[in-house]
Amino acid sequence: MIVKIGGTERVESTDAIARLSILLWGQPGVGKTTFAATMPGRKALINFDPDGHTSVIGVPNLDVFDLSGTTHEITKQFHGTDPLGIKSAIKEYDSIIIDSLSSIEDRTFDAGISKASKDSVPASIERPSQSVYLTRNNLMHHLVRLVLNITGAEKKHLCLLAHEQTKVNAKDQSYQHTLALGGQLVYKVPSNVNECIVMYQDGKKKDIIISSNGFYTPVKTRMFTTMKGDRFTWKFNPDDWTNPNNMTLAQMYEIWKLNKFRKIPLPGTPEYDKMKDEVNATRTD
Repeated sequence: MIVKIGGTERVESTDAIARLSILLWGQPGVGKTTFAATMPGRKALINFDPDGHTSVIGVPNLDVFDLSGTTHEITKQFHGTDPLGIKSAIKEYDSIIIDSLSSIEDRTFDAGISKASKDSVPASIERPSQSVYLTRNNLMHHLVRLVLNITGAEKKHLCLLAHEQTKVNAKDQSYQHTLALGGQLVYKVPSNVNECIVMYQDGKKKDIIISSNGFYTPVKTRMFTTMKGDRFTWKFNPDDWTNPNNMTLAQMYEIWKLNKFRKIPLPGTPEYDKMKDEVNATRTD
């Protein structure tokens, strides 16, 4: 007997996770765009950050769509079922990268100001009204939800980038680092992706934080085990993208897939390197 729930047949649990969906956040200039550009296959980078794509110019299998010079008028393309034309172009790519949600939110806020300027009590940047925040949140929710749905339906990989903001705890004056997003977006966007990870730089070392702690939140992972730590050091030579020692998201995904989407060891450990060798042994390219 064929069993259906909600009108659809059951799938194997390993088939349910057929792609990477990542929210990568951190301070500006830390290397998020470079890390995102290591996503699997042919990539489309939709860039909203000023000069945000300069670090990946000339990267193979990467097309850049530069929208950094746009105003809040671009938010008119967030409506409907094909925001920014992503649905129309999705079959050309294996991975979609959006850089960054924080810059997009600036435009949705300005769209709210523009819309509220026609109200009986106009809003301004200095004194935004509740309707401004409502417009901002609705536009952002709609865009993120549709992009997740479009890429998910086609089993394409998705990487969303966001900036970091620092908050001070009023009680003990301790610092907490979190997403530079407003309203409920801080919580809703991470809940809809496989990975919500942070890139942090300490001197020349760049760490990828994969588990939430008192300083960085929200953070979560379905790909990596957190039994032996909450982070790993990212090793990558941006002057040599073909370096076999480079840690790439494409490599991590292949190891995860080889492991039937069960959690994998942290990159840089002997266990991870062993699985990487197994992946390389099965490659045909």
